[in-house]
Amino acid sequence: MSTAHKGYGHHLRRLSISALIIVAVCLVVIITSALIINLVLIPSAKYKTAVSDMDSGNYIKAIQEFIALDDYKDSLDKTVTCLEFIYGIELESATTTALSPWWVITADGQVSFDQSAYNGDGDLSIPQVIDGIIVTSIAEYGFSNSYEIITVDIPNTVTELQEGAFYYCTALQSITLPSSVRKIGDSAFFSNMSLKSVELPSSLSTLGIGAFENCANLVSVNIPRRLSVISSSAFKSCTALQTITFDGTPKEIAGAAFSGCTSLDTVYYHGTQSNWSTIVIVPDNEPLLNAEIIFEQ
Repeated sequence: MSTAHKGYGHHLRRLSISALIIVAVCLVVIITSALIINLVLIPSAKYKTAVSDMDSGNYIKAIQEFIALDDYKDSLDKTVTCLEFIYGIELESATTTALSPWWVITADGQVSFDQSAYNGDGDLSIPQVIDGIIVTSIAEYGFSNSYEIITVDIPNTVTELQEGAFYYCTALQSITLPSSVRKIGDSAFFSNMSLKSVELPSSLSTLGIGAFENCANLVSVNIPRRLSVISSSAFKSCTALQTITFDGTPKEIAGAAFSGCTSLDTVYYHGTQSNWSTIVIVPDNEPLLNAEIIFEQ
C-alpha cells in the first residue's frame, strides 16, 4: 500500500473517531438534558402548578398533583396540608382512639361501632381520626341495634350517614350533625324511639327513604334549604311530631313522608303562600295538609 493510501486511511480513522466522540458528546448532552427536563424542570413546573392550585383552594386537584410528584421537595407535606384544609383539622393533633376497641374503621374512612366491646356510659363522641384514618362517613348499619347509645357527637369530617347508620338505636336521645353532612341514607334513624328533636344541617341535600320513620317521640324537626325533595316515609309514624320548620322551598314532598304524624299542628314556612302552593305534595301526607301553615312572608 502506498504512503498516500496509508495517510488517507489514517485520516479516515481520525475522522471516524472524531465523529464517534461528537456523537457520544451529543448523546450525553441529550440524555443529560432529558434527565434535567424530566427530573428537574417538569417536576418543578408541576410542583408550581400544584402549589398554585392549593393556594387557590382547589385542594382535591392539588392533592392529586402532589401525590403524582411523590417525594419531590415537600410534596408529601403539602398533601397533608391540603387534607387539613379540606377537613378543617390538624392531623398531628387530631383526636384518635387507636386504643379504643369499639371503633371499626375501613381504609376509606367508614366507621362502625362494636357494641360488644363497649364499656362507656352511652355518650359517644366519634373522633375525627381513628388509627390514622380520617373518618368520612358512618358505615351502612354501622351503629344499628346499639341499645346502649344515648347521645352521639359526629365530627365535622363526616359527609354521609349511610343506610341504616343508626337503625333501631332505641335509647338514642340526641345526635349532633355537623355542617359537613350532605347525605343521610335510607332508614338511617329508623325507630329511634327516644329521639325528641333533630337539627338537620344546612348542608344536607339528600334525605333517604324512611330516614326518621317511626321515631315516635320526635317532637320537632327543621327542613334545611338545600333539601329539595322530602323522600317517601322520611318522617312516617312520628306520632309525637308537632312542628316542622321549612328553611327553604322544597320542590316535592313524596308519598307518606309525614303519614301517621297525628300530632302535627304547626308548620313554619320561610316563604309565601304562593311559594307553598308550588310544592308537589304527593298523597298520604294528610297531617301536613291539615296543619296550620305560618308563612314568614
